[in-house]
Amino acid sequence: LKKGLSAYYVIDGQQRLTTLTVLAKAIYDSLSKETRKDSGITTDIKSYLFYKNNTSDPFNKSLVRISHSRIDAKYYNHIIRAGLFDDCPEIEDYNALESSESRIYDCYKYFRNVLKDRTEEQLHKLHDALFEEENKVFVLIVLEHGDVNEQCIFDTINRAGKKLSAADIIKNNLFK
Repeated sequence: LKKGLSAYYVIDGQQRLTTLTVLAKAIYDSLSKETRKDSGITTDIKSYLFYKNNTSDPFNKSLVRISHSRIDAKYYNHIIRAGLFDDCPEIEDYNALESSESRIYDCYKYFRNVLKDRTEEQLHKLHDALFEEENKVFVLIVLEHGDVNEQCIFDTINRAGKKLSAADIIKNNLFK
């Protein structure tokens, strides 16, 4: 995940971040083209999902904030960049995306199908629920060199929810 000029490694939450950003892009893509031209949602999509190496760079030089593994990067970047960059046209028929290629495509198709009958006002409210400051959708814990081991934090967070398997507990203790 990249924010400004700093790069952060995501220890826990890659799936959540991916799902939320795909949802945000699905909301954007569900809006009419006319609304997108004039919407603050477009501004949010461009600023939250992309970054520029230099603030003076034009938007078309922007990069996707979340870097995925080589397996998922192609599909994630396709969804996030579609319709915003000249080299990546808008996805006209999202149901034609091949599910067997990527679970990211499945996620996008699911959201687009759920959102297709929503009004523009409902789409705006959903977007606002994700991005307004007071909603605090994301929790960011930044560790500096020499801070507590990130594996300890990961282990503590995960023990509060779904029970870890014996293999996960052993793996976490090995990483400590």
